[in-house]
Amino acid sequence: MVRAGTVQLVLAIALACVSAGACSRDTAAAPAATVRQADIDGVAPDTLLLPNSPTSVKFAVIGDSGRGTEPQREVADRMTRYHDTFAFPFTIMLGDNLYEGPATPEDYRVKFEEPYKALIERGVGFYAALLLLTLRVALSDAPRRDRARADAFALAVAGAFFSAYLAGISAFVLKTVCLLCAGLYVVSSVSLVAAWLEARPLREAAARLLERWQSLRTRPALSIGAAAAVLGVFAVSGWLGAQTRLTREQVLQSNPQFFDWYTSQPIVETPLGGGYSQGTEKAPIQLDEFSDFECPHCAQAYVTLKDLLPRYQSQVRFTYHHFPLSDECNDAMKQRGHEHACHAAVAAECAAQGGKFPAFANLLFANQGKLDDTSVRGYAKEVGLDLDAFDKCIASPQAAERVTADIKEGQKAGVRSTPTFFINNRKLEGNMTYENWLFAFALELDKG
Repeated sequence: MVRAGTVQLVLAIALACVSAGACSRDTAAAPAATVRQADIDGVAPDTLLLPNSPTSVKFAVIGDSGRGTEPQREVADRMTRYHDTFAFPFTIMLGDNLYEGPATPEDYRVKFEEPYKALIERGVGFYAALLLLTLRVALSDAPRRDRARADAFALAVAGAFFSAYLAGISAFVLKTVCLLCAGLYVVSSVSLVAAWLEARPLREAAARLLERWQSLRTRPALSIGAAAAVLGVFAVSGWLGAQTRLTREQVLQSNPQFFDWYTSQPIVETPLGGGYSQGTEKAPIQLDEFSDFECPHCAQAYVTLKDLLPRYQSQVRFTYHHFPLSDECNDAMKQRGHEHACHAAVAAECAAQGGKFPAFANLLFANQGKLDDTSVRGYAKEVGLDLDAFDKCIASPQAAERVTADIKEGQKAGVRSTPTFFINNRKLEGNMTYENWLFAFALELDKG
């Protein structure tokens, strides 16, 4: 038999990660719920917080419940109480908790129909994730059983790699810990070990895996189907992400301090012109940033926004303005400050003229310690700019004049430091965390 959990990771991660909050980028910013587990099932309070919207939970995942009928009934009762608060439309049943070996009608009735009767009558759909693969291993002849074990091992390996990818995103991009996702990483690891134990020794498991891969390559229809399934997961992920945007009320409940701070920030009536813009001109969120290529906080903000803005597509128009903190080009500064900031800004204007501003700005922020003339020219070559045209642009006054125009816009709007942001003309000084950016955009998209 395939051990419970062997293929668990595929659905528990690939599907749970596209549910409301779990493992997605919105996880770190999901509002702290007002509903605790203890409020639903009466157990001792713990650290688990559930989304506070009745429609936030897209589905439930039920793991292996152990032997006997009582564990099934306990889980079913708890899931029914969850459903009273969060009306999830379907459930993924993981493990072999519906059947213990070849299925019999009595098994099905005692372990599924009777315990989950209340949820079935409410129209909740049930999907048994491991049933077919489990029966395939149990009832097949030896060659087919080996192929089924190879399939389980392949799924476990794929799930482990996907978990590692999600863990990297959580640690290095979101810089936070998702407790639910961490639990799934453990499930993924255990599942990989269980699948390997079924498919061992490793050399034979690898050989069977290679055999299955060759089989996939020689069957175009199956290859296309697998690719379509992967694309479908990402498409559903994007769609669900769009359906679970934070509301104004959720931001208030989750972080009232941020809500009060953000809504108290001044709105500048002065229209902002110039700059380098990306996004739909009439987007509901107009985001302007005044920045300096030698400013460390500006570099952090650049990385955050580069990752965040694609999630909002046509909802945010972003405009970058130069505001070098140096008296070489900024008469609001009383000292030289950042030695290379003015020249870097002029070079970025020339890169924009050559259609390479985003890539060039990325290199400038990534190499803040190397912004001398030689290095900057090297970055121009790296992004594919025509170096002759780039040199002529640097030497001409037009690029410097555009930088000066940005500086004047910033001075009129009261910019004193970098980064300074204007979200629909609301002035915010300094960078924000990924979570707070999500909160800010939610408040702008939901004016109440």
